[in-house]
Amino acid sequence: MTSSLRFRAAIVSIALFLAFVGIWHIATRGTGTVATMSPEYAKLMTEAGLTPPTSTSKSFVVMGKTFDPARPEDYLNSFRIRKAS
Repeated sequence: MTSSLRFRAAIVSIALFLAFVGIWHIATRGTGTVATMSPEYAKLMTEAGLTPPTSTSKSFVVMGKTFDPARPEDYLNSFRIRKAS
């Protein structure tokens, strides 16, 4: 009986660990191009026949509103609720 309980506890622990690592991986992965691209890298991409990205950030939808990293204040101002101070 105790070996069965230990086995189940080990399985649950491994499942929780894998779930945590999976969620962490999804939460911390990059979403777009590299924030700062050196001119040398853009030149190498062009020489290789690739098109360097024109933008280093990408807008996305959060809470039903479009968030543009270049203009975060517009996103904050789009909500009716404000900071009380």
